[in-house]
Amino acid sequence: MDILIKKLKGGNRKMNTRITLWVVISILFVAALFLTFKAGAAGSAGALQTATGAATSAASFGGMVGGC
Repeated sequence: MDILIKKLKGGNRKMNTRITLWVVISILFVAALFLTFKAGAAGSAGALQTATGAATSAASFGGMVGGC
């Protein structure tokens, strides 16, 4: 009976280690996704500002466009 109890205790410890490992992996995965999308949003915001500046300068141009 003692052998069975010791075996169950060891199995419980192994299960807790696996659960802890998967929790850490999940947290790192979510953090990586967050940082990826945060960096992507910052990059697209800069591109949007550049496009807005180009459109504003083109709209203020009073010359002929196209050559007709």
